[in-house]
Amino acid sequence: MQPLDLRVAIYRLYRLRKQVAVAALLPLPAFVLALFAGLPVHIWMVPVWYLLVLAHVVRFPQAWVDLLAMALALALVLFMAPLGVLAGIGAPLGYGLAAVTGFGLWLYLCNRIHALEKFAWPQQELRLHRKTRLPAATLRDALFLRPNAQVGLNRCGPANEHGVFQIVSTGAAGMPSLNTIDGLSEDARGMDIDADLQNGLFRFWATVIRSEPDYQETMYITEPDGEEASVETTIQTLTETASGTIYQKQETATGMGLVSGFGFWLNDVDRDHFTATIDHVTGARSRAVRAAPHDTPLILLAQRLTRKRLARLHEA
Repeated sequence: MQPLDLRVAIYRLYRLRKQVAVAALLPLPAFVLALFAGLPVHIWMVPVWYLLVLAHVVRFPQAWVDLLAMALALALVLFMAPLGVLAGIGAPLGYGLAAVTGFGLWLYLCNRIHALEKFAWPQQELRLHRKTRLPAATLRDALFLRPNAQVGLNRCGPANEHGVFQIVSTGAAGMPSLNTIDGLSEDARGMDIDADLQNGLFRFWATVIRSEPDYQETMYITEPDGEEASVETTIQTLTETASGTIYQKQETATGMGLVSGFGFWLNDVDRDHFTATIDHVTGARSRAVRAAPHDTPLILLAQRLTRKRLARLHEA
C-alpha cells in the first residue's frame, strides 16, 4: 500500500463528507440522553468519537459499512447503559462490559447490514455536472465507450451482432482476501472471494445507442443472461468552453440492491469515478476512493490473528 499523502487524505474527507456526517451524528441522540440521565459519560467523548470517524474515513475509505455498524453499535450501547446502572454495576466494570457488548454488536451489525442487499433500492435519476480544464477531445477519448478500445479506465471488447460488448473496468484497488497471508500456499490464497474482485476488475456489458462528437447515449447491463440484471441508461454530453470543458451525465439506474444504492449515494460514487478518470488521463496519482485498498478493520484483525496462528503452527 502506498503511503498516504495530505492531498489524498483531504480528498477522502471531502468526497466522503456524507459518510462522516452520518457516522458522527448517529450516536449523538443516545449520548445526549445518557448525559442528561446522569450516566457516566463525558463531553470529551464526543470529539474523541468525531476524531475516530475522521481517522476511519481516511484510513479505511472503502469500509463504510464497518463505520456505520460501529456508529449504530455505539448508539445501542448508550441506549442500554441505564440497564447497567439499575443493576448496580460500577463504572470500571461497566466500561468493560460496554466495550465487550459494543464489539459484539459491531460484528453482528456488519453482517446484518450486508444482508439488506437482497432488498431493492428505488430507481434513481442521477445527474453529474463537472467542469475541467481538459479539452473535450481528451474527455471524449476517456469517457465515450467504443468497442475494441481502451477508454480511460475501461477496457472494451468486441461487439456482437447486437452491438453489445463487454467492458472490464480497471483502476480500482484489489479486494484483499482473508487468505492472502504470508505462510499460505499459492493454491490456498484468495479462495474466499471472486478473482476479479481480488484484482480490482469489474465486468459489465454495454451497447451504444447513439454517439456523436459531443454526445453519447449508452445502455449498461451488469448481467446480460441473469434474471436480476441491473440496467442503466446513460447520456453523456461535452460542452467546450474558453477555459476547458463542461461534462454532464444523466443516468437512470435500476435493479440496485439496498446496500449498494445507499452506498452509491453515501460515498458520492459518480463524482469519485470522474475524479479517477481525470487523474488517470493527467497521469496523476489517483485520489479516488475506488483506487483505495478494500481493507477493513475486520479484515486486518482477521489477518493478524491468522498470522499469529500460523506462527505458532510453524514453531510447533
